[in-house]
Amino acid sequence: MKVIFTESYEALKNKLSAIGGEWDESQINKKVLRISGGVMNWYESTGTIQFQGTAEGKKFLESTVKSILYPDEFLPEENDIQELVSNEDIVSPYIEKLLPCDISNEYLSGKFDHSEIIIGIVSAVGTETARVVNPLKDRLRCFGYNVEEIKVSSLLSSVETSNEYERMMSFQCLWHFQAL
Repeated sequence: MKVIFTESYEALKNKLSAIGGEWDESQINKKVLRISGGVMNWYESTGTIQFQGTAEGKKFLESTVKSILYPDEFLPEENDIQELVSNEDIVSPYIEKLLPCDISNEYLSGKFDHSEIIIGIVSAVGTETARVVNPLKDRLRCFGYNVEEIKVSSLLSSVETSNEYERMMSFQCLWHFQAL
């Protein structure tokens, strides 16, 4: 997608000041921003912006510039943010200002490390909850959570019964009377 910025050069410089880099103003119609192996060319007469440079530098600069100039249209993808944050050679000291403020970015930048999540899954008797619970537990572990599965039936007082049907019915009756 073509990126165009039609405001003045000073406005462009001000908007992109947070990322740092060096500006080259030696050409009449073309202003160039260089940072971490990435190059942004801005053509004053058309407002056209083009990116080039090393693969990582270009990706960083393009993603950052687009998210600053057009935040509603060009939010960086979570994978891009994680890759940029993990690559210390490319990341500007101002990267935190550029990232959208949400929990995943706080986690990726190491600021969000003490939290607790409680998730309740309610299902009918006999439902195969493992198809939902196991992937959920895996995803939470990827974010550093210790997962503890607690079944409500294990917290209720046990009733001696001769078969599984009577055990479930006793729990349902017990729950119904406790809810009243």
